[in-house]
Amino acid sequence: MGKNKRHNNASRKAAKKRCKAKKKQETREQLLKRTLNPSDTTHFVNWRRVKYEELDLYPTIPVDRHKKPTRPPTPEEIKSAYDQVETFHLFKTGRNIVQDPLDKESVIAFIDFIKFEDISSLPSPSIAVLGED
Repeated sequence: MGKNKRHNNASRKAAKKRCKAKKKQETREQLLKRTLNPSDTTHFVNWRRVKYEELDLYPTIPVDRHKKPTRPPTPEEIKSAYDQVETFHLFKTGRNIVQDPLDKESVIAFIDFIKFEDISSLPSPSIAVLGED
C-alpha cells in the first residue's frame, strides 16, 4: 500500500520562498503605514536588521568610577580599534529603518539622510530635532 507523503521538490520550495517574501513585504508596508507618511515615495527605504553587541574598543585602558578612561590610547590601541571599526557598515544615504531582530514589529531607529542644501526648506521643528542632545 502506498504512503501519502508530500514531496519537497523545487517548485514547492520556490513557492514557500515567494510566500515568505510576500509576507515580509506586507509586514514592512504595515509598519511604514503606522510610522511614516505612506504617501511619501521620494525616498527608497533600506531595511536593516541589527543585533546589539557591546564593544569595547580599548579594553586595556582602565576606567575610573565614572567610566572615563584614565589615559589616552596608545598608537597600537588606536590601530587595533580602527581595524575593528573598518568592518562596520556605514549608513550614508537614503532612508534607513533599523529593525529589532528579536521583535519584528518594533523599530529601533529611523535614519533619514538629507542634503545640507535641503535643510533650509524643512520646517523649523524638524531642524530643532537635528540639534537636540
